Amino acid sequence: MDDHADFEVYSESDQAAAYDDPIRNKKACNGQPSLTLDGPAEIAADGAAGFTVTLIDNARETLAAPEDAPVYLDAHAGYLPQRKIIIAAGESRAEFTFYADRVPEGAAVELKAGFRYYPAAATKQIKIVTTKTMKPTRDKE
Repeated sequence: MDDHADFEVYSESDQAAAYDDPIRNKKACNGQPSLTLDGPAEIAADGAAGFTVTLIDNARETLAAPEDAPVYLDAHAGYLPQRKIIIAAGESRAEFTFYADRVPEGAAVELKAGFRYYPAAATKQIKIVTTKTMKPTRDKE
């Protein structure tokens, strides 16, 4: 008598077909998807900058999300008003803003963007530079 009659054995292709999640299905996206993080390399102290997260495949080609794809953000300093953004279905990019509030000049901040179980799929080092403020000049009358 077979001790494991209740269990079915699936081949790898059967498992991939049964797991019908196009974001994680290796055949649907040429391997596990990843992210790129684009934006400025320097931000003024107490300044802000916009960044773009792009969904890519293993060939580093832009990949359109087949369904809404949550992306988790993290920074060791500064302020991120959103810790989770969504790459909408059919889109390949999402944007967010990073604020360098209360980060000292000369510091380096590492931004991370990733998935729930792969939190650092993309990282970017940002240098906080001196704020150059212009003193107001008054017109001579």
